Amino acid sequence: MISVVRRLSLLLILFSLTLDATEMFPRPQVQQGRRTPLQEAARPRLNLPIQRGPCSDRSNIREFLIDRSVAGKLVAIIDEGESHIVCVSDNDGRIWRKTLGDNILQMTMHRGDREMPSHFYASGEDGKFYKSTDGALTWDLIYTFSEGFARAIAIDRSKFRRGTMLVAPQVNEGESGIYVSDTRWRRLSFNFYPFGIEHPTWIVWAVAQNLSGHFFLGVELGAKSLLEGAPYHPPILRSRDGGRTWETLLEENNKHITDIEIDPVNNTIYADDEGPRLWKSTDNGDTWEQIQDQLFCHTLALNPQNPSQMFCGELMPPNCVDNPACGMRGRVWQSTNGGETFEVLLEENLNVVTLHYNPSNETLYIPTYGQGLHRLVVPGNLSE
Repeated sequence: MISVVRRLSLLLILFSLTLDATEMFPRPQVQQGRRTPLQEAARPRLNLPIQRGPCSDRSNIREFLIDRSVAGKLVAIIDEGESHIVCVSDNDGRIWRKTLGDNILQMTMHRGDREMPSHFYASGEDGKFYKSTDGALTWDLIYTFSEGFARAIAIDRSKFRRGTMLVAPQVNEGESGIYVSDTRWRRLSFNFYPFGIEHPTWIVWAVAQNLSGHFFLGVELGAKSLLEGAPYHPPILRSRDGGRTWETLLEENNKHITDIEIDPVNNTIYADDEGPRLWKSTDNGDTWEQIQDQLFCHTLALNPQNPSQMFCGELMPPNCVDNPACGMRGRVWQSTNGGETFEVLLEENLNVVTLHYNPSNETLYIPTYGQGLHRLVVPGNLSE
């Protein structure tokens, strides 16, 4: 009887800790200006326990997508050590199945609607490029790139180039650029367009397209350029013509951009770097404002129906474990005012890979590398 009571007490304590996570941990000195507290009814809560390795015994998630055109559709790339596989769930993560296992390293999605299912694209380590037209259930090999796997994949959503694919290969030396699919011919082909900027070797970390049809890339200097003594000021690259020509932006930054998110309502661009800075542009990238300088984001996510609600996820480097002085401690943050101030949602020492918010079920999905998949219920109509 005593053992049962102790177990019940422990469960109640754990449940209380989960619900009150935002109150238990002191607010780091990121918040400036007036505070935007979370409402009592709006406190996040864990919706499911950790899901370790969808359709695999591994807990290392490399990439993760939500298909909001199909209720409950989740797609993930899992690192199994010697290979990387694509796993799909049709019931919001309860059951997973493997659908592609050719050492897949990158994936993106062209979201469809009820008449046309979403198209998924994936790249393997050996340059193989796949496409799925049935919700990532079956895949066709449609192209092979000589450089190896794609570092970033994007699908053009502008009116006159809709469906055109942009693929940035992994390049460690030689001239860097991007492949753009040629839709004039029945047989798929790609044209290579170099970035054409001073230092030739760049590695693409992030890609996004805004409402004006402009593409933005977050890039890092390749190893060869660094060895040659090139100054470390990795810019954001912008293309106004679907990837054919590129120009540099934000050249004063000394850390490379790790994620770029676009506000789908007012076209604001948010970019976070590998340091503590978060940047914002409201004029198609012509000028940039630094809105945070103590926030070590690795990935961002916006609520597409309320873009002033923003989420930030940190990595958890080994040297930061049990080190309160380290800026990156595996936390998840939330802002309800467009990035002006942030509050901690979770302080769980998570190695956050990416974040996705689904407004239809008010759930924040938190895929991690090493700790599986987490989910939080976070109301999407927070008010100040």
